[in-house]
Amino acid sequence: MKDIEALCKRVVIIANGSIYHDGSLDEIVDQFSGDKIVTLQLRDDHSLESISKLPNLIEIDPPKIKFRVDRDGVGRVLSQILSEHAVDDIVVEDPPLEEVISNVFSQAEEKNRRDAELLSNSQ
Repeated sequence: MKDIEALCKRVVIIANGSIYHDGSLDEIVDQFSGDKIVTLQLRDDHSLESISKLPNLIEIDPPKIKFRVDRDGVGRVLSQILSEHAVDDIVVEDPPLEEVISNVFSQAEEKNRRDAELLSNSQ
C-alpha cells in the first residue's frame, strides 16, 4: 500500500455498484476511520500496569504500549495519561490504509445486507 500512498492523488472506491469514496487517500481515512493508533514509550515499566488496563490495547512491549483511541478523544486520553505517568515518546497515527479500506468494504456489505432486508420486508 505504500506505493499506492506515494503515487495516487485520487482514489475511487466502488462497492456493490455504488461509489463509496471519490477523493484523496487522506479523505478516506478521515471519512471511514473513527480512531487513531497511539504508541507510548514509557519512562519505566512501573507505569505499565495501570496503563495496560486501557481499552483497545493492540500491543504491550515494555516499556512501549500501543492502543486505539477514538479520534475525538486523543487529546483527552493523552492528557490524562501524561498527568499520571512519565512518557518519553508519543506517536499518534492513522490506522493502516489496508485496514481502513477493508472497513469501507465491510460497511458497504453491511449496508447492502440491510437494504436487501428492507426490500424483502417491504414486499
